[in-house]
Amino acid sequence: MYRVGEVVKIEGDMAQVKLMRHSACGKCKACKIGEDDGSVYSDAYNSMDAKEGDHVEISMDEGDLLGAAAILYGFPLITMLICVFIANWILGKSEIVNHEMILGATALMSLTATFAIIKSKNGEFKRSKKYLPEITKIILKG
Repeated sequence: MYRVGEVVKIEGDMAQVKLMRHSACGKCKACKIGEDDGSVYSDAYNSMDAKEGDHVEISMDEGDLLGAAAILYGFPLITMLICVFIANWILGKSEIVNHEMILGATALMSLTATFAIIKSKNGEFKRSKKYLPEITKIILKG
């Protein structure tokens, strides 16, 4: 995955890059969230020693991108399903007739727990730089 943007901030070996939304985004505007110009900000590993104002190309390996998506979406979903199935099995053996509220609470608690686990590991993910885009080319010096 390759994207072009402008470096707006440098912190150590990391750069914050302002990217324009894809044309593939269409009129979704989900990433806009209060922005008027439709830009999105991404942290990227500054391997090219880019400076503020430089226009750069950032990239991320597609396998790493899919891995990050699997961690962020797949892990919570699978955990939630397993917890709901186990709770349903346990409640099926009990005399509780209407256990939908308990199953709903189980789903919410398992999602909350898995997102808390992912959030607690966020520092490790950033330090490994595996799931971060990298500045691969300086297109135009600012």
